[in-house]
Amino acid sequence: MNISFDLDKHSSEQLYLQLRRNILEAIHAEDLTAGQQMPSIADLCRQTGISRMTVRRAIDQLVQEKWLFTVPGKGTFVSHKLRIEQSMQHLKGWTDEIRASGFDPSTRLISVRVVPASAHIATSLSLTPGDPVFEILRVRCADQVALAAETAYLPVKRFPDLDQYIKEEGSLYRLLRDHFQTVLIRAFQSIEAGPADKHTAELLALPVGEPVLITERVSYDSLNRPVEYVYAKHRPGLIRFVAELNVDTSAAQTAGREISSALRNFAG
Repeated sequence: MNISFDLDKHSSEQLYLQLRRNILEAIHAEDLTAGQQMPSIADLCRQTGISRMTVRRAIDQLVQEKWLFTVPGKGTFVSHKLRIEQSMQHLKGWTDEIRASGFDPSTRLISVRVVPASAHIATSLSLTPGDPVFEILRVRCADQVALAAETAYLPVKRFPDLDQYIKEEGSLYRLLRDHFQTVLIRAFQSIEAGPADKHTAELLALPVGEPVLITERVSYDSLNRPVEYVYAKHRPGLIRFVAELNVDTSAAQTAGREISSALRNFAG
């Protein structure tokens, strides 16, 4: 079993988090593969030179995060890697997207409240700063693994009793369609990397400062009106965003003409 232990007892990062990171790096590099048995707690203590309690804490967190699983009387094993692919070409709600990937979607509703729109949210939703918006904080899960902490904002004026319909389970997009006759047909989404703040770390069971993928999305209805602004932080290593890239036809035609002209001049 090939695990490279790089533990610094003088680092500000706790030892159990360093060990967790080392094991995760081995899983991502496929030095540890699905179904492979992990060394025992005693073996890990000998290999790392750290206490049994510290090793146990790292293993327990990886089990909680579904990277490892235990079989009573047999030991701890590497789980089959959970990897969700989300298309950036098609607009789908979380429930439909995760189910289409072959996993069981679920949602933990953390809070629903009315807040004044910040300048950024107001601009995104074509509102005036301070206009009331619903703020819906949810944790999105697949096979009971928390994958994303997601905050959605929708205008109260357009959806005055939305909070009465929000449920822990169920698709928001279907709710908008069925109760408010609003169908979302396109969205603009951006992705960047950033650190997990304390609240996100608690929701996703991550160390504070752990790298996460941050997405921002504004979704539009059939009349091209902005309906929803979503800010989400995604657990690293479990979600991959995919898109098909095509050549700009007009640019390709222009380049083709320029190449043909250059070849003619060269031949002449």
